[in-house]
Amino acid sequence: MSVADVVVEARGLTKLFLRSASASGRGYATGGVPGDLAMRAWLKLRRQLVTKPTRALDGVDLEVRRGSFVGLLGPNGAGKSTLLRLIAGLTSPTSGQLAVFGLDPARYRREVLRRTNFIAGALTGGVWVDPDLTARRNLRLMGDLFGLPAARMDEVLEQVGLADAADRRVGTFSSGMAARLQLAFGLLRPAELLVLDEPTEGLSPDAVRSFHRHLQRLRVEEGATIVYASHHLAELEPVVTEVVLLAKGKVVAQGEIQSLASVVDGGEHITIDCAPAPNGALDGISSLPGVHDVTLAPPRRDDASARIELTVAHTSTILPVVLSKLIEQDRCTVCNVEVHRLGLSDVYRWFVEGKANAAVTQ
Repeated sequence: MSVADVVVEARGLTKLFLRSASASGRGYATGGVPGDLAMRAWLKLRRQLVTKPTRALDGVDLEVRRGSFVGLLGPNGAGKSTLLRLIAGLTSPTSGQLAVFGLDPARYRREVLRRTNFIAGALTGGVWVDPDLTARRNLRLMGDLFGLPAARMDEVLEQVGLADAADRRVGTFSSGMAARLQLAFGLLRPAELLVLDEPTEGLSPDAVRSFHRHLQRLRVEEGATIVYASHHLAELEPVVTEVVLLAKGKVVAQGEIQSLASVVDGGEHITIDCAPAPNGALDGISSLPGVHDVTLAPPRRDDASARIELTVAHTSTILPVVLSKLIEQDRCTVCNVEVHRLGLSDVYRWFVEGKANAAVTQ
């Protein structure tokens, strides 16, 4: 892979946040209520206030290829938002190396920001919206800052499904409509890299699908690279090209979903009902490369059929061979075949919920 093919590259990326705490362990964040501020001042005078670092990211290694759609997944506090803000040039790492378009965002912040759009979701993006103005006017104020033509406002409103409500006051919008308007802010300015932090919170399933279709169009037709953080695994599974799984500030897995699934609990599961019960074919099946486990349930009482359960690495390559052995070697009649392909939720549970001991990178 050439350097030009890598949009984001991180090596040993670490981010620490400092938090003040008393000797008793109670934390006091910067700012806070007046009572906390007074207590901080009193503890500082008594030299009982200490500063403790919180490690948001811990030695992250990451590569994002040009034109990819990367899903960034992990529990709350895993470091997703911090990583996105670092990529977008909105904050700087404590240590490690980060390159976006081959540039250090801390040194070339303006250039990185020019080529990147950071799109926050409904939970954090509402600061841009004035409820007393129409949707079109809200976008127009932002578009003027970037020197965008008026036609761009109409185009974006159409993309997020607000064309019919463009001249309504935003204060009359439903929560879903307001969320779509916030997405429109992020899409106003064309960019090579889209960095999205929980962008679909508050959107209906139809609006989510429409938004994802638009992102896919940007990726396929315009070559945009997308890094998308979300908790909604089912939403992302059909659209991402690969995933990055974070846990406690570390990347625990990165790669295509099916590639990661092949090492989860042995792989995919196949159930075959056949009659009569196989004999010698089972020995040959169990010795096949990629077959991790074979079990034979006893024949049912009502007929002579039997159930074979297999755990395999790749169903597409192994299943035809298994069926051939059953039919040709033991003269079995195959009555039913069921395949359970492991998906993103299986991968997430395995790697993020503590079932993997080491990172896996494709």
